[in-house]
Amino acid sequence: MNNLKVLYVEDDSLTRMMMKKQLKDLFGTFNDAENGSVGLEKFKSMKPDVIVTDISMQVMNGYEMIKCIRELDDNVKIIVTTAHTEHDDKLTGCTIIRKPINISELIKSIH
Repeated sequence: MNNLKVLYVEDDSLTRMMMKKQLKDLFGTFNDAENGSVGLEKFKSMKPDVIVTDISMQVMNGYEMIKCIRELDDNVKIIVTTAHTEHDDKLTGCTIIRKPINISELIKSIH
């Protein structure tokens, strides 16, 4: 687990800070981003093994970011955290975790 590179994309600063505090020491590299645009740039520079992202964000939402990332790398694992209960065809191939996030479930999904 210590060799995994994880990118966490979440626009809510409190949620992002809490998740970073809980997860950063569990992985070799842990980066966070405050929106999809920043997340896409960090994806390009760090080439993470796993991306954990929210869908509803300002600047660039999770759907747009995922689309851009899939054009660059169709194999990277993407975990979507969402409060929405309906599944969306745009999230095919992504693991869905409902909010509020169960940290144990998230860690299992990252593995």
